[in-house]
Amino acid sequence: MIETAISISVNRKSDIELIKDILVGESIDTPIIIVEYEDNFLISLSSDYEHWELDLAILNLFPAYQFVTQGNNGRKEIRLEITRYQSEFSTTDCGSPIENPLNETKYLVKASPSRPVRFSPLIEVLFGKDTRSYYVNIVAGKNTATGEQGFLLLDNFSEKNQNGNPPILKDKLYSSPQDAFHRGIDKIEDIAKEDFLNYFEVKKKERREFEKIPRKIIRNFIKGCNSKDHGLIFKNVSKNIVFEISSNWKTETVINNIQDFRNYFESPDEEICQKEFKIRTKWYFDNSDVAINLACYTAKSTDRPKTTINFSRMAFTLNDVNEISKIKWIK
Repeated sequence: MIETAISISVNRKSDIELIKDILVGESIDTPIIIVEYEDNFLISLSSDYEHWELDLAILNLFPAYQFVTQGNNGRKEIRLEITRYQSEFSTTDCGSPIENPLNETKYLVKASPSRPVRFSPLIEVLFGKDTRSYYVNIVAGKNTATGEQGFLLLDNFSEKNQNGNPPILKDKLYSSPQDAFHRGIDKIEDIAKEDFLNYFEVKKKERREFEKIPRKIIRNFIKGCNSKDHGLIFKNVSKNIVFEISSNWKTETVINNIQDFRNYFESPDEEICQKEFKIRTKWYFDNSDVAINLACYTAKSTDRPKTTINFSRMAFTLNDVNEISKIKWIK
């Protein structure tokens, strides 16, 4: 048997007779102890039943009040408290321990007057880094057939349609501004999804246009390296070129001007040309910085019977006139 200890603290002595009547009416078949203190009464009983009906009976007695599960820190008078407690050692009739034994207190406090939640008609929607503005416009309305009064939505949700005399959305008459507002949010979600598809297509075209020239310049550079074509290698390189080669997190070569850059590629010690680089699928753009991954295929030979693939990474920076101002090869 699971025993529940129930205690009721009545904080107004004038209420004690009313609470007694409720307890008597519930036909509780266990002794009920009532202790009087200076400022309140404490009623306690133990039962194999939780007597949840007491809560409803008390609320019916005090219709302007409500039960809350947290005290109000002195902001409101606590007229009455009900605590239900079951020992953590309680067991079922079969001897099994019970899960989540009761240990809760409810406080009877004056109910707060319901106030409508205010909301802003402006709804902001993020499209990537851009912000779009939408609006929920509500007006009073009336069903001329029945005389019922309520609220209607105006059919002007986007920022382009905030002037003039917009039509009324002929869907339904809403009983409250909140209902109309929530329906307006649903409409904006649908409109924003369509707008975002158009936005995404525009951005994709802009991105392709922005990336077109850097892609061409970098492809020409890689093509020049593969064929050892100095004309292609030097074609779009800035006079202030910075060229770095690193391996295993260590910098091996640093060049800081166009003449040394030319000298490197024209020397027999250069190690970047005729590698048969292939640019892998994904390009990485960050404004003027572009990075690519490269695959280099080594052909079969007598001492190396299998084709091997070496991977490396090359990062470029382009200046305002679409010249390569920095190259870093991580081999």
